[in-house]
Amino acid sequence: MGSFSYRGFIPPYCQALRYLNISTLRVTDATVHVQGNELKFWSMNDGEDKSMTYSLFSGNGAFNYSFKLNSGQTLNGSCGTFSNFEIGKRSIFLISDNKVIYSAQGERVICEVFNP
Repeated sequence: MGSFSYRGFIPPYCQALRYLNISTLRVTDATVHVQGNELKFWSMNDGEDKSMTYSLFSGNGAFNYSFKLNSGQTLNGSCGTFSNFEIGKRSIFLISDNKVIYSAQGERVICEVFNP
């Protein structure tokens, strides 16, 4: 299970996942799965962001996300990758008004485009 970072501080020896909501919609439930671990961000208003850390021993795979919007829409998908021992890796999921975007280590991917 992930651990919530305090006031944005993330130890440099951890892998971190950050979630930002810059849409005009409220996200009522946000969850990202990392190799069997569920990182639960709960609800977030426009402009909010949260960070969590996850294990350096997470294996190899893709992030699986589920973002429920106050419009009733649920965004589900798989985007971005993780591996063991990616020390200091910072991954970001960004929800805009019509896109889910993943960014890490200079890579930026549009995971999903949706109609709000």
